[in-house]
Amino acid sequence: MRTINLISCVLLTLGFEMKAENKVYDAGADSAEMKQDPLQMAFDSLKSAEALESPYIGFAAMPSEKLKNLREILGSSEAEPTLLLLYEEGNLVGKMYAIIGLQLLEKTDLAQNLIQDAYKFQADTLRTMDGCVIFDRPLPDLLKEIEAGYYKQLFAET
Repeated sequence: MRTINLISCVLLTLGFEMKAENKVYDAGADSAEMKQDPLQMAFDSLKSAEALESPYIGFAAMPSEKLKNLREILGSSEAEPTLLLLYEEGNLVGKMYAIIGLQLLEKTDLAQNLIQDAYKFQADTLRTMDGCVIFDRPLPDLLKEIEAGYYKQLFAET
């Protein structure tokens, strides 16, 4: 037991680093340095999102975490490349958030090209959450709404 404590003290003294899930734990770091990058957290959340959430969800109409994540990306100086990477790497829901984000950045032509590309998934359905109601919707129906600017307007008003 004493040997383990001694090893722990030596590692702490040397500033031992351990990486896990994009987090760096440094024994000599303060708590601010130990936090994950907010932009990366937002990207990861949208990349694997399970539903396209309206800005306010649940019975109490609380702000959606996905809305907060999209705002984090939109507020970044790297918003456009981050959204393009989200479209490339994200699941189908993540791709929809990327398109909506590009529309909110007024990158209309780019968003339109990605909408056309997304039609290749036309046989798929996509889960949406509006308030406290969950729907499984055909992707082509949702893409038409995105193309018409419905989600851009919905997210811009919040």
